[in-house]
Amino acid sequence: MRRHRAAAMNKWVIRVVAGLLSVFLVVYVGYQAFRFFYSPYQTETVISYSVQDSLRSKGIFIRDETVLSQPSQGVVSYVFEDAARVAGGETVAQIYPDMLSASNQKQYAILQTEIDALEACQSQAGLSALKADSFNKQINESIGKLIDARQTSDLTGIGDIRASITENLNKKQIITGTVTDFSQRISQLRQQQEQLDIASASGTVTAPESGYFASYVDGFESTLSTQQASELSAGELDALIASQPQEEAAGIGKIITDDYWYFAVTVSKEEAKKFSEGIQVELDFGITSFDEVPVEVTRMTQEENGRVGVVFRGNYMSAQLAQMRIQSVEINFKRYTGLRLNKSAIHYSDASAWVYKVSGLEMKKVPVEILYEGIGYVIIPDSQSETNQVSLFDQVITEGTDLYDGKTVR
Repeated sequence: MRRHRAAAMNKWVIRVVAGLLSVFLVVYVGYQAFRFFYSPYQTETVISYSVQDSLRSKGIFIRDETVLSQPSQGVVSYVFEDAARVAGGETVAQIYPDMLSASNQKQYAILQTEIDALEACQSQAGLSALKADSFNKQINESIGKLIDARQTSDLTGIGDIRASITENLNKKQIITGTVTDFSQRISQLRQQQEQLDIASASGTVTAPESGYFASYVDGFESTLSTQQASELSAGELDALIASQPQEEAAGIGKIITDDYWYFAVTVSKEEAKKFSEGIQVELDFGITSFDEVPVEVTRMTQEENGRVGVVFRGNYMSAQLAQMRIQSVEINFKRYTGLRLNKSAIHYSDASAWVYKVSGLEMKKVPVEILYEGIGYVIIPDSQSETNQVSLFDQVITEGTDLYDGKTVR
């Protein structure tokens, strides 16, 4: 009986010991796995990034402009589109007694443009068929412009694009022998011209001097000039920007007489630190049909009630710009492209900055050069140097304590 109890006791002890050993083994293996896989540090992958340093504001265009008056009663028919360059003495508009005459005259001019283009195409006969490649290139470029105009809903100059495509297609047909003569089409167009009932123009409007034509008049033409761009105070600029253009200003159009125009804004005292006379920036007026407009800062006014006036000068011209006066704008400074790091990864000492990046199983202290500071992040150069030793896709430590060079990460 005693032997039986002793044997049972021994089996029970063996089971307990085996169980304890099993628990110990599981705990030990789990602890070692935890030590191997767990890291008390948070890391982040270095990625490429690009940012445009910019400032939002509102300003006013200042130009030298001469208003065009209507010489007689009737319907105005413009000869040029907005922003077209015209010479002094050149006819920019005609006055017709009624809308039908004005419409017929415009149609007559469109037909004449096509006739002139077809007659010019006739002279291409006999040219080498190799010239067709040149016309193909021009056709493709025009089609690209047509697609851009469709996507941006900007139909400015759409007639010129259409005419260019038609003209180059016709020239290609002539030199490849697809068509030998446009005489029949020219005859049809002239018959259409003869059928148009056109009354004689009762008056014409000519450009008093050379410049850019614009059909829009807002009332500021007689009160603003480029000379004032160097005289207006910050308070005066604020007052102008807060004013409203006249809905029915006198005049049927104007000539912008100076190649250069000015655009003035007011900014806070703190924002003014971004500017200095002579620097180059870009103005984005939110027009999808063209990129930012390059300008130069030509003047900064004295501070007045916490505001500073900044005056830009530019010479880019388009139909949209010719019609603008008071306009919101995004002022774009330098674009920074490089590697993006979380600010929590950066450590500073005097003028130096560094991060700890993971190299194998160790952390390595490496210097970085900061190009730009944003909200919660910085941008550093994307190439390594003595002052920058971080590369794309490196792992940098963003959280952790007791960091030092060569410390084991796990």
